[in-house]
Amino acid sequence: MSVKKEEKKQYKLIFPKFWTGLLLYLVISIVCGELLMKYVEDALIVGYFGLATLFMLIFVSVCMFTERGDWNIFIRIIFVPAMWLVNSILAVLITFPAFILFSSLPIENNYFIDLIGLLASGLLIITFSMSRSKLFIEMKTSNDNMDA
Repeated sequence: MSVKKEEKKQYKLIFPKFWTGLLLYLVISIVCGELLMKYVEDALIVGYFGLATLFMLIFVSVCMFTERGDWNIFIRIIFVPAMWLVNSILAVLITFPAFILFSSLPIENNYFIDLIGLLASGLLIITFSMSRSKLFIEMKTSNDNMDA
C-alpha cells in the first residue's frame, strides 16, 4: 500500500504589485492625513490616526475578499476586526523603540512617534494580508522551483 503524500501549494509574491500596494498605502495614509489636519480644524491627530487605520482595514478587507482559498469565509470575516485590534497593540509596542530613537532629535516627537508606530504596524499587517491575497501572489511552477 502506498500512501500519497499531500503536497502543499507553494506561492510566490508578485513583487511589482506588492511594492506598489505598500507604497500606495503609505502615500494615501500620509497625504490624506496631512490634508485632513491642514484643512479641517477639528481633525486633530485623532482623525489622522483614524484615517490611517481605516485605509489599513480597507486594504485588509480587499485582500481577504481575494484570499487564495485556504481559509473559509468565517476566518476571513473575523480576520478584519482582529487586525484592527492587532494594529492597536502593535502600534503601542512599536512606539516605544521609536520614542527612544527620536528622543534625541530636536523635533516635536509626540505626533511623529505615534504616526510611525501606527504606519509600521499597518505595514506589517498589510504585508501578511497581501501574502494571502490572489492579487499579490501566484502559484509557483516547476520552473520556479528549479530556479530557487
